[in-house]
Amino acid sequence: MQYNVIFFQAHTQYENTGDLIINRSLVDLLRSHGKLIVNDRGVPDWYLTQLGLQERERLSKVAKCSFFITIACTLLKHILNKNSNVYLVSGLGHFYGYSVFKSVNIAVASLAFALFRGLGCQIIKIGTSLGPLGLLVGAAESFRALFIKHYLVRDSLSLELAKKIGIRHAYFFPDLAWSYEQQHGLLTQPSRIAREALFISFRSSTHELIKEPHYKECVLNALKIIIGVLGRRKIKVGYQVERDRAFCFELFDSLRDIDDLEFIESRIDVDNAFDVYNDVKYVISNRLHVLLYAYKFGALPMALINMNEHIKITGIFKDAYLDDLLLDLTKNNIEIEEKTREIVTQEAVLRQRLNDIERYYIDKSKEILKGIFCK
Repeated sequence: MQYNVIFFQAHTQYENTGDLIINRSLVDLLRSHGKLIVNDRGVPDWYLTQLGLQERERLSKVAKCSFFITIACTLLKHILNKNSNVYLVSGLGHFYGYSVFKSVNIAVASLAFALFRGLGCQIIKIGTSLGPLGLLVGAAESFRALFIKHYLVRDSLSLELAKKIGIRHAYFFPDLAWSYEQQHGLLTQPSRIAREALFISFRSSTHELIKEPHYKECVLNALKIIIGVLGRRKIKVGYQVERDRAFCFELFDSLRDIDDLEFIESRIDVDNAFDVYNDVKYVISNRLHVLLYAYKFGALPMALINMNEHIKITGIFKDAYLDDLLLDLTKNNIEIEEKTREIVTQEAVLRQRLNDIERYYIDKSKEILKGIFCK
Protein backbone atom coordinates (compact mmCIF):
# COMPACT_ATOMS: atom_id res chain seq x y z
CA MET A 1 0.00 0.00 0.00
CA GLN A 2 1.34 3.43 -0.97
CA TYR A 3 2.27 5.76 1.86
CA ASN A 4 2.65 9.50 1.27
CA VAL A 5 4.32 12.10 3.46
CA ILE A 6 3.47 15.63 2.32
CA PHE A 7 5.46 18.62 3.57
CA PHE A 8 3.95 22.08 3.20
CA GLN A 9 5.41 25.50 3.92
CA ALA A 10 2.93 27.70 5.84
CA HIS A 11 4.99 30.92 5.77
CA THR A 12 3.10 33.60 3.86
CA GLN A 13 1.68 37.14 4.14
CA TYR A 14 -0.20 36.67 7.39
CA GLU A 15 -2.08 39.98 7.11
CA ASN A 16 -3.58 38.94 3.76
CA THR A 17 -6.85 37.03 4.09
CA GLY A 18 -6.62 35.91 0.48
CA ASP A 19 -3.40 34.04 1.21
CA LEU A 20 -5.04 32.41 4.22
CA ILE A 21 -7.97 31.26 2.08
CA ILE A 22 -5.85 29.56 -0.58
CA ASN A 23 -3.51 28.03 2.01
CA ARG A 24 -6.45 26.67 3.99
CA SER A 25 -8.05 25.34 0.82
CA LEU A 26 -4.83 23.55 -0.12
CA VAL A 27 -4.40 22.09 3.38
CA ASP A 28 -7.93 20.69 3.18
CA LEU A 29 -7.18 19.12 -0.21
CA LEU A 30 -3.75 17.72 0.74
CA ARG A 31 -4.66 16.02 4.02
CA SER A 32 -6.75 13.41 2.18
CA HIS A 33 -3.69 12.24 0.23
CA GLY A 34 -1.24 11.35 2.99
CA LYS A 35 0.42 12.38 6.22
CA LEU A 36 0.58 16.17 6.14
CA ILE A 37 3.37 18.04 7.94
CA VAL A 38 3.15 21.84 7.87
CA ASN A 39 6.04 24.11 8.79
CA ASP A 40 4.42 26.15 11.56
CA ARG A 41 7.62 27.47 13.15
CA GLY A 42 7.55 31.25 13.31
CA VAL A 43 3.91 31.33 12.23
CA PRO A 44 1.49 33.31 14.48
CA ASP A 45 -0.85 31.19 16.59
CA TRP A 46 -3.93 33.06 15.40
CA TYR A 47 -3.01 32.26 11.80
CA LEU A 48 -2.55 28.56 12.57
CA THR A 49 -5.97 28.52 14.24
CA GLN A 50 -7.60 30.09 11.18
CA LEU A 51 -5.68 27.70 8.93
CA GLY A 52 -7.46 24.85 10.68
CA LEU A 53 -4.39 22.69 11.36
CA GLN A 54 -4.55 19.63 13.55
CA GLU A 55 -1.77 19.21 16.10
CA ARG A 56 -0.37 16.12 14.38
CA GLU A 57 0.03 18.19 11.20
CA ARG A 58 2.26 20.82 12.84
CA LEU A 59 6.02 20.40 12.45
CA SER A 60 6.67 21.88 15.90
CA LYS A 61 4.57 19.11 17.46
CA VAL A 62 6.08 16.16 15.59
CA ALA A 63 9.77 17.06 15.09
CA LYS A 64 12.56 18.86 16.93
CA CYS A 65 14.64 19.63 13.84
CA SER A 66 14.16 22.41 11.30
CA PHE A 67 11.76 22.03 8.38
CA PHE A 68 14.46 21.26 5.82
CA ILE A 69 16.40 18.87 8.04
CA THR A 70 13.15 17.04 8.83
CA ILE A 71 12.49 16.68 5.09
CA ALA A 72 16.04 15.40 4.48
CA CYS A 73 15.80 12.87 7.35
CA THR A 74 12.41 11.68 6.13
CA LEU A 75 13.81 11.20 2.63
CA LEU A 76 16.75 9.16 3.93
CA LYS A 77 14.40 6.99 5.99
CA HIS A 78 12.07 6.36 3.06
CA ILE A 79 14.72 6.00 0.36
CA LEU A 80 14.62 2.18 0.39
CA ASN A 81 10.84 1.94 0.77
CA LYS A 82 9.43 1.72 -2.75
CA ASN A 83 5.87 1.98 -1.47
CA SER A 84 6.40 5.39 0.11
CA ASN A 85 6.66 8.85 -1.41
CA VAL A 86 7.81 12.16 0.03
CA TYR A 87 6.44 15.42 -1.35
CA LEU A 88 7.28 19.08 -0.81
CA VAL A 89 4.48 21.49 -1.74
CA SER A 90 5.10 25.21 -2.22
CA GLY A 91 4.49 28.13 -4.53
CA LEU A 92 1.12 29.67 -3.66
CA GLY A 93 0.47 33.21 -4.80
CA HIS A 94 1.72 35.69 -7.38
CA PHE A 95 5.35 35.36 -8.48
CA TYR A 96 6.89 38.40 -10.19
CA GLY A 97 9.93 40.70 -10.07
CA TYR A 98 13.01 42.13 -11.74
CA SER A 99 15.66 42.40 -9.02
CA VAL A 100 19.04 40.71 -8.99
CA PHE A 101 18.53 39.99 -5.28
CA LYS A 102 15.41 37.96 -6.04
CA SER A 103 17.29 36.05 -8.75
CA VAL A 104 20.03 35.13 -6.27
CA ASN A 105 17.46 33.95 -3.70
CA ILE A 106 15.83 31.74 -6.29
CA ALA A 107 19.20 30.30 -7.29
CA VAL A 108 20.00 29.47 -3.64
CA ALA A 109 16.60 27.84 -3.19
CA SER A 110 17.31 25.79 -6.30
CA LEU A 111 20.25 24.13 -4.53
CA ALA A 112 17.97 22.84 -1.77
CA PHE A 113 15.46 21.66 -4.37
CA ALA A 114 18.24 19.86 -6.24
CA LEU A 115 19.30 18.06 -3.05
CA PHE A 116 15.76 17.02 -2.19
CA ARG A 117 15.05 15.89 -5.75
CA GLY A 118 18.25 13.85 -5.72
CA LEU A 119 17.05 12.11 -2.55
CA GLY A 120 13.75 11.25 -4.20
CA CYS A 121 11.50 14.08 -3.09
CA GLN A 122 8.73 15.03 -5.48
CA ILE A 123 8.46 18.82 -5.44
CA ILE A 124 5.16 20.45 -6.35
CA LYS A 125 4.70 24.14 -7.08
CA ILE A 126 0.99 24.89 -7.07
CA GLY A 127 -1.40 27.81 -7.36
CA THR A 128 1.04 30.29 -8.89
CA SER A 129 0.55 33.26 -11.21
CA LEU A 130 3.62 34.47 -13.11
CA GLY A 131 4.65 37.87 -14.34
CA PRO A 132 5.89 40.33 -15.01
CA LEU A 133 9.36 38.75 -14.80
CA GLY A 134 12.74 40.31 -15.47
CA LEU A 135 15.25 38.39 -17.59
CA LEU A 136 17.36 37.24 -14.63
CA VAL A 137 14.36 36.32 -12.46
CA GLY A 138 12.84 34.38 -15.34
CA ALA A 139 16.09 32.52 -15.97
CA ALA A 140 16.51 31.71 -12.28
CA GLU A 141 12.94 30.44 -12.01
CA SER A 142 13.40 28.32 -15.13
CA PHE A 143 16.50 26.76 -13.52
CA ARG A 144 14.66 26.08 -10.24
CA ALA A 145 11.81 24.48 -12.19
CA LEU A 146 14.21 21.77 -13.38
CA PHE A 147 13.90 20.24 -9.90
CA ILE A 148 10.12 20.71 -9.62
CA LYS A 149 8.19 17.67 -10.82
CA HIS A 150 4.77 19.32 -10.95
CA TYR A 151 4.65 23.02 -11.86
CA LEU A 152 1.01 24.11 -11.67
CA VAL A 153 -0.07 27.64 -12.58
CA ARG A 154 -3.55 29.11 -12.13
CA ASP A 155 -4.18 30.89 -15.44
CA SER A 156 -3.43 30.54 -19.14
CA LEU A 157 -1.38 33.77 -19.31
CA SER A 158 0.96 32.43 -16.62
CA LEU A 159 1.11 29.10 -18.43
CA GLU A 160 2.11 30.90 -21.63
CA LEU A 161 4.84 32.82 -19.78
CA ALA A 162 6.08 29.66 -18.07
CA LYS A 163 6.50 27.95 -21.45
CA LYS A 164 8.19 31.07 -22.84
CA ILE A 165 10.90 31.07 -20.15
CA GLY A 166 11.54 27.37 -20.61
CA ILE A 167 9.28 25.63 -18.07
CA ARG A 168 7.90 23.13 -20.55
CA HIS A 169 6.28 20.84 -17.97
CA ALA A 170 4.03 23.55 -16.48
CA TYR A 171 0.30 22.92 -16.57
CA PHE A 172 -2.96 24.44 -15.34
CA PHE A 173 -4.46 24.12 -11.85
CA PRO A 174 -7.47 26.28 -10.83
CA ASP A 175 -6.97 29.04 -8.26
CA LEU A 176 -7.42 27.45 -4.86
CA ALA A 177 -10.00 30.01 -3.77
CA TRP A 178 -12.52 28.21 -5.99
CA SER A 179 -12.12 25.10 -3.80
CA TYR A 180 -12.39 26.95 -0.50
CA GLU A 181 -15.14 25.35 1.56
CA GLN A 182 -16.50 25.86 5.03
CA GLN A 183 -17.06 22.98 7.43
CA HIS A 184 -20.64 22.57 6.26
CA GLY A 185 -20.03 22.70 2.51
CA LEU A 186 -20.13 25.37 -0.17
CA LEU A 187 -20.72 28.90 0.99
CA THR A 188 -22.63 29.86 -2.14
CA GLN A 189 -25.97 29.00 -0.59
CA PRO A 190 -28.99 31.34 -0.45
CA SER A 191 -28.68 33.89 2.36
CA ARG A 192 -31.55 34.40 4.77
CA ILE A 193 -30.74 38.10 4.67
CA ALA A 194 -31.81 40.18 1.66
CA ARG A 195 -28.77 40.84 -0.52
CA GLU A 196 -28.69 44.49 -1.53
CA ALA A 197 -25.36 45.95 -0.37
CA LEU A 198 -22.35 46.84 -2.48
CA PHE A 199 -18.87 46.06 -1.14
CA ILE A 200 -15.80 47.99 -2.36
CA SER A 201 -12.15 47.11 -1.72
CA PHE A 202 -9.00 48.18 -3.58
CA ARG A 203 -5.26 48.08 -3.38
CA SER A 204 -3.53 51.34 -4.30
CA SER A 205 -2.18 50.15 -7.66
CA THR A 206 -2.26 47.25 -10.09
CA HIS A 207 0.86 45.90 -8.40
CA GLU A 208 3.99 47.22 -6.72
CA LEU A 209 6.07 47.32 -9.91
CA ILE A 210 3.83 49.85 -11.66
CA LYS A 211 3.67 53.56 -10.81
CA GLU A 212 0.17 54.88 -11.47
CA PRO A 213 0.04 58.51 -10.20
CA HIS A 214 -3.64 59.01 -11.08
CA TYR A 215 -4.86 55.56 -10.09
CA LYS A 216 -7.13 56.74 -7.27
CA GLU A 217 -8.81 59.31 -9.50
CA CYS A 218 -9.43 56.65 -12.18
CA VAL A 219 -10.88 54.22 -9.63
CA LEU A 220 -13.12 56.87 -8.06
CA ASN A 221 -14.38 58.05 -11.45
CA ALA A 222 -15.28 54.50 -12.46
CA LEU A 223 -16.82 53.73 -9.06
CA LYS A 224 -19.16 56.72 -9.25
CA ILE A 225 -20.32 55.60 -12.70
CA ILE A 226 -20.89 52.02 -11.52
CA ILE A 227 -22.69 53.16 -8.34
CA GLY A 228 -24.95 55.32 -10.48
CA VAL A 229 -25.91 52.30 -12.58
CA LEU A 230 -26.42 49.98 -9.58
CA GLY A 231 -28.70 52.50 -7.92
CA ARG A 232 -29.33 53.49 -4.33
CA ARG A 233 -28.16 50.83 -1.87
CA LYS A 234 -26.00 50.38 1.22
CA ILE A 235 -22.27 50.62 0.39
CA LYS A 236 -19.51 49.08 2.48
CA VAL A 237 -15.82 49.85 2.05
CA GLY A 238 -13.33 47.43 3.60
CA TYR A 239 -10.13 45.49 3.14
CA GLN A 240 -8.75 41.94 3.38
CA VAL A 241 -5.10 43.00 3.24
CA GLU A 242 -3.78 45.19 6.05
CA ARG A 243 -1.74 47.46 3.78
CA ASP A 244 -4.87 48.26 1.73
CA ARG A 245 -6.52 49.99 4.69
CA ALA A 246 -5.22 53.49 4.00
CA PHE A 247 -6.22 53.46 0.33
CA CYS A 248 -9.64 52.01 1.09
CA PHE A 249 -10.22 54.73 3.67
CA GLU A 250 -9.26 57.37 1.08
CA LEU A 251 -11.91 55.93 -1.24
CA PHE A 252 -14.43 55.94 1.60
CA ASP A 253 -13.58 59.53 2.44
CA SER A 254 -14.08 60.56 -1.19
CA LEU A 255 -17.50 58.91 -1.29
CA ARG A 256 -18.86 60.51 1.90
CA ASP A 257 -21.65 62.29 0.03
CA ILE A 258 -23.36 58.88 -0.32
CA ASP A 259 -26.04 58.49 2.36
CA ASP A 260 -25.75 54.84 3.40
CA LEU A 261 -21.97 54.42 3.47
CA GLU A 262 -19.93 52.38 5.97
CA PHE A 263 -16.22 51.81 6.48
CA ILE A 264 -15.34 48.40 7.96
CA GLU A 265 -12.64 49.21 10.50
CA SER A 266 -11.29 45.70 11.05
CA ARG A 267 -9.53 43.64 8.41
CA ILE A 268 -11.91 41.05 7.00
CA ASP A 269 -10.83 37.50 7.83
CA VAL A 270 -12.45 34.08 8.19
CA ASP A 271 -13.88 35.00 11.61
CA ASN A 272 -15.83 38.12 10.58
CA ALA A 273 -16.35 37.56 6.84
CA PHE A 274 -19.89 36.24 7.21
CA ASP A 275 -21.00 39.36 9.08
CA VAL A 276 -19.53 41.59 6.34
CA TYR A 277 -20.47 39.68 3.18
CA ASN A 278 -23.77 38.01 4.06
CA ASP A 279 -25.91 40.91 2.76
CA VAL A 280 -23.62 41.87 -0.14
CA LYS A 281 -25.09 41.59 -3.64
CA TYR A 282 -22.16 43.06 -5.62
CA VAL A 283 -18.45 43.29 -4.87
CA ILE A 284 -16.10 45.58 -6.80
CA SER A 285 -12.35 45.18 -6.34
CA ASN A 286 -8.93 44.87 -7.94
CA ARG A 287 -8.03 42.09 -5.48
CA LEU A 288 -8.64 38.59 -6.84
CA HIS A 289 -9.38 36.99 -3.50
CA VAL A 290 -11.65 39.79 -2.35
CA LEU A 291 -13.72 39.03 -5.44
CA LEU A 292 -13.68 35.25 -5.04
CA TYR A 293 -14.11 35.21 -1.26
CA ALA A 294 -17.09 37.55 -1.36
CA TYR A 295 -18.52 35.38 -4.14
CA LYS A 296 -18.39 32.42 -1.75
CA PHE A 297 -20.96 34.28 0.33
CA GLY A 298 -23.17 34.98 -2.68
CA ALA A 299 -21.87 38.32 -4.00
CA LEU A 300 -21.50 38.91 -7.74
CA PRO A 301 -17.81 39.79 -8.33
CA MET A 302 -17.00 42.71 -10.62
CA ALA A 303 -13.29 43.24 -11.27
CA LEU A 304 -12.42 46.89 -11.88
CA ILE A 305 -8.87 46.76 -13.24
CA ASN A 306 -6.42 47.83 -15.89
CA MET A 307 -6.90 44.70 -17.98
CA ASN A 308 -3.63 45.03 -19.91
CA GLU A 309 -1.52 45.27 -16.76
CA HIS A 310 -3.47 43.19 -14.26
CA ILE A 311 -2.71 39.87 -15.93
CA LYS A 312 -3.53 37.74 -12.87
CA ILE A 313 -7.21 38.70 -12.67
CA THR A 314 -7.56 39.11 -16.43
CA GLY A 315 -6.15 35.63 -17.06
CA ILE A 316 -8.13 33.87 -14.32
CA PHE A 317 -11.45 35.49 -15.26
CA LYS A 318 -10.97 34.85 -18.98
CA ASP A 319 -10.05 31.21 -18.38
CA ALA A 320 -13.29 30.84 -16.40
CA TYR A 321 -15.31 32.48 -19.21
CA LEU A 322 -16.02 35.41 -16.90
CA ASP A 323 -14.80 38.17 -19.25
CA ASP A 324 -18.21 39.79 -18.82
CA LEU A 325 -17.32 40.59 -15.19
CA LEU A 326 -14.16 42.52 -16.13
CA LEU A 327 -14.47 46.31 -16.07
CA ASP A 328 -11.50 48.03 -17.69
CA LEU A 329 -10.25 51.22 -16.01
CA THR A 330 -8.71 52.39 -19.28
CA LYS A 331 -12.10 52.62 -21.02
CA ASN A 332 -14.05 55.86 -21.26
CA ASN A 333 -17.04 56.72 -19.07
CA ILE A 334 -19.66 55.63 -21.61
CA GLU A 335 -18.00 52.23 -22.11
CA ILE A 336 -17.76 51.63 -18.34
CA GLU A 337 -21.42 52.57 -17.89
CA GLU A 338 -22.53 50.33 -20.77
CA LYS A 339 -20.51 47.39 -19.46
CA THR A 340 -22.00 47.80 -15.98
CA ARG A 341 -25.53 47.85 -17.41
CA GLU A 342 -24.75 44.65 -19.33
CA ILE A 343 -23.62 42.98 -16.09
CA VAL A 344 -26.83 43.97 -14.30
CA THR A 345 -28.97 42.81 -17.24
CA GLN A 346 -27.16 39.46 -17.45
CA GLU A 347 -26.85 38.97 -13.68
CA ALA A 348 -28.80 35.70 -13.49
CA VAL A 349 -26.81 34.18 -16.36
CA LEU A 350 -23.51 35.31 -14.86
CA ARG A 351 -24.38 33.89 -11.45
CA GLN A 352 -25.19 30.52 -13.01
CA ARG A 353 -21.93 30.63 -14.96
CA LEU A 354 -20.02 31.30 -11.73
CA ASN A 355 -21.72 28.39 -9.98
CA ASP A 356 -20.96 26.07 -12.89
CA ILE A 357 -17.28 27.03 -13.10
CA GLU A 358 -16.93 26.77 -9.32
CA ARG A 359 -18.15 23.19 -9.31
CA TYR A 360 -16.07 22.31 -12.37
CA TYR A 361 -12.90 23.76 -10.82
CA ILE A 362 -13.49 21.95 -7.50
CA ASP A 363 -13.79 18.64 -9.35
CA LYS A 364 -10.81 19.48 -11.60
CA SER A 365 -8.60 20.33 -8.61
CA LYS A 366 -9.42 17.05 -6.88
CA GLU A 367 -8.84 15.12 -10.08
CA ILE A 368 -5.40 16.66 -10.67
CA LEU A 369 -4.26 16.03 -7.10
CA LYS A 370 -5.51 12.46 -7.23
CA GLY A 371 -3.41 11.96 -10.36
CA ILE A 372 -0.32 13.25 -8.55
CA PHE A 373 -0.66 11.45 -5.22
CA CYS A 374 -2.53 8.23 -6.08
CA LYS A 375 -0.23 6.60 -8.61
